Amino acid sequence: MELERPVVPCMFGLQRLKDKETLEAAAAAEFDCAKKPLSAAPPSSPGGGGGGGLGLGLGLGLGPLPRAASAARRCDAGAEGDAAAGEAEGDVPPALAADRTRPCTFVGDKYLVLDPVEGSTLYRCVDVNTREELVCKVSAAREASALLLAHARLDGERRVSALREALAYAGGRRCLVFARAYGDLHTHVRAHVRPRRGLREAEARRLFRQAAEAVAACHAQGVVLRDLKLRKFVFADPQRTELKLETLEDAVLLEDPDDDRLQDKRGCPAYVSPEILRCHASYSGRAADMWSLGVILYTMLVGRYPFNDSEHASLFAKISRGHFVLPDWLSARARCLVRSLLRRDPEQRLLAADVLLHPWLQAQGAGAGDERDAPVGGCRGGGGGAGGGGAGAAGDQVVPECP
Repeated sequence: MELERPVVPCMFGLQRLKDKETLEAAAAAEFDCAKKPLSAAPPSSPGGGGGGGLGLGLGLGLGPLPRAASAARRCDAGAEGDAAAGEAEGDVPPALAADRTRPCTFVGDKYLVLDPVEGSTLYRCVDVNTREELVCKVSAAREASALLLAHARLDGERRVSALREALAYAGGRRCLVFARAYGDLHTHVRAHVRPRRGLREAEARRLFRQAAEAVAACHAQGVVLRDLKLRKFVFADPQRTELKLETLEDAVLLEDPDDDRLQDKRGCPAYVSPEILRCHASYSGRAADMWSLGVILYTMLVGRYPFNDSEHASLFAKISRGHFVLPDWLSARARCLVRSLLRRDPEQRLLAADVLLHPWLQAQGAGAGDERDAPVGGCRGGGGGAGGGGAGAAGDQVVPECP
């Protein structure tokens, strides 16, 4: 099935634009270019992907895109001669070797789009020229433009995944390509929590410092993240030592960096701050991010969410009260930092830049800063209790799924 004309990629090389103002201007103009709408024959399946394929046609109402013969052969080859021929051409990326029978969407005469990344809005894809495994996101032009502007503002920030390329897509949509990740922080915490406890403080400190650096960089550039949670952070290396923000999806770019008041309510229920739950009230976007960062830290250290309930109404009531329990086996400095973030009054929460100066994050070495009774100045009781018993509180579950 052929389109009336081939898809023309609209390339956007962030690395080629050095000046930030030029970069933002180019990002704003990137998707203003008028292109003749692409017309395709009706899809052959309800998913719109043609032939029951996965790819980005699913759920987006997009018709099938043309595929290069060699790429289609590598992706669709069976177990016989075509498979052997594909292996003879060179190393086959694991993403393709895992399932040679899967139909794939071909985008921009360059990328094969595969299945969705678990727990993410992104899709796995492969560059058919270099065989590099990547991830991509397809969205409407307006949403893609906002995402592109956010990444342009944070271009070069080491704690934010870099946008590799942006391409025109069928139906007036855009396909944004990012470097692949090696798992997310949510999955890592679930896999490594100890019985009735979370990560060891040394490991939690190392990972949380990187997450705090990412949030601090965004806030410094006037970007409020809003939907901040464990799964937003992904590992950039196979050794899982470097954390990055996966994308800036749902982020808000402040027109005035000194005014971060927001009106819309958005976020994962387990991470939402008390002030967001108040009806018809504006709130500080940065302060709401800091509450979510506190939930992330608590979950990493304790192995469960500070506020949990199977019913949203009960969960929101617990969050509004702001009462949580900190196990007594946590170090004094770790408890102090959690309390400094999970304060009901947003004006009393630490700023992102101040979090990086906290004594718990300043400690060096595996055992440094983990003294349970070390005095910590300036840390009041705030919103949570410091007593024991938190690890076994009734109704808590170990890092449950959060959509």
